[in-house]
Amino acid sequence: MSCQVNDAACLEQVAQLLPICHHGCPIPRRTQAQERIWFLEQAYPGHALLRVASGARIVGPLCTDALQNAIDRVCARHEVLRSSFGAPPQTLSVTSPALTVDSLSETPGSTAQARARQRWIAVNAGTPQDLGQPPLLRAQLLRLADTEHLLLLCAHRYICDEEALDLLLGEIANNLDGRLPDGPAAPTFADFVAWQHPQQATLLAHWTERLAGATALLELPTDHARPAIRSYQGASLPLPLPAPLVDRLRALAARHALDLPGVFLAAFAALLQRHSGQNDLVIGLRSSYRAQAPFSRLVGPLDNILALRLQISADADTDTLLQRCGEALADARAHAGLPFERLIEALQPSRNLGYAPVCQVLFDYHTAPPRDAAGRRRHAAPLRRRSRQRRP
Repeated sequence: MSCQVNDAACLEQVAQLLPICHHGCPIPRRTQAQERIWFLEQAYPGHALLRVASGARIVGPLCTDALQNAIDRVCARHEVLRSSFGAPPQTLSVTSPALTVDSLSETPGSTAQARARQRWIAVNAGTPQDLGQPPLLRAQLLRLADTEHLLLLCAHRYICDEEALDLLLGEIANNLDGRLPDGPAAPTFADFVAWQHPQQATLLAHWTERLAGATALLELPTDHARPAIRSYQGASLPLPLPAPLVDRLRALAARHALDLPGVFLAAFAALLQRHSGQNDLVIGLRSSYRAQAPFSRLVGPLDNILALRLQISADADTDTLLQRCGEALADARAHAGLPFERLIEALQPSRNLGYAPVCQVLFDYHTAPPRDAAGRRRHAAPLRRRSRQRRP
């Protein structure tokens, strides 16, 4: 597990975007996403959707004191990790998570140990954060053998998203190898909040015009009636695609000046149109503010949802479908700075506890991490636990 951190380059980029430097602000303001998460925690205390977990398998000699020191240094770099949970003003905790160490009694490499490891992950990743005791981040180590460990990071969405935890794992690995810069990370979370706020008026005007008159509810045929109140229960269905098929899809994307996500989105939209019979679709697109270069390695809750509106008919040919999806993706990415929470606030859609406002389906494309990545002294393979439930 390895990453290269260039704080000087990031600081130069963010300085070009921000009219005022906010590095002297000890307590960052909350984003609208954080405010929404705070209210959701009140409505759904300890809900699984408000927690994230990610981990890495470490192969090689490991000193737990050195690992704790690496965690301390990484937490000191990111003030958002030391934020308390609650109404403003926020306070910063001076503590970092204490590393807890567990061991398994099963024979290393056995099927019994693999099952015990999965149970350990499920129990620890499923344990709610103690919101009254910051930090809102836990670090837990599972000893699998003398030279094999599993490091699991668990956090509340108030301070981290899934990608942020992966960045933290990379920084911890760099710290253990002596390759992590000293001092606070740049830019800071306060810089991100200051960048996000001024542009919202222009972006809001664009999105409200784009979604004016859009269909409020996607009516998909189901074998059971929609429950009056969402339970957020769900499941996953793996569907491996043969390599030759993926190659053909890449070629199709290239012919239409698209990337692979655009082709998959087109297929998804065609499926939704066929099953719903609706020609006006609004599909949520998982996004991240890390697409903005200065914030590419920023730790914090930076995920977002973009509401893509696609107007397609049942008889649309492939070229037309791909063109419209490409245009919708390009437009959304060019106007990706508006928080989804701000859009909902402005649109004021009718609320129903049975379904989500604005968009009821979500398209999330991400590249799977490699199974193994070699560091200078150890090997680490990412391990992520993704919720099977949709964001409230």
